[in-house]
Amino acid sequence: MDKVTRFEREIELGRQRWYLATFVIVDRIGERSRMEQLARRVGGTIIQMSMSYWPQLLAQELESQVGYHHELTTMPASQVEDYLREKLAAAPIEGFLETTMLKRRKG
Repeated sequence: MDKVTRFEREIELGRQRWYLATFVIVDRIGERSRMEQLARRVGGTIIQMSMSYWPQLLAQELESQVGYHHELTTMPASQVEDYLREKLAAAPIEGFLETTMLKRRKG
């Protein structure tokens, strides 16, 4: 619960007020856990990676909470798996790992 309640809903930086939303992504919540109800009470959102198509749920929550729109938001559930496979296959993971390893060697 600490993770859900540690951030205020609005902050002021300089002369502007910013709205903040808290998203906690977890592997799984136990059957008897009250975490989701408690999070809702304080305005937080918990997303379980054990749920099917959790990235789509995260996209929908981002749109609902902060207005960020992503194509996953309205994509039919039957297309989500292929979409994610395609995007992950195109991600430059090897380049990221090489860069990370170089930084560690230098650091």
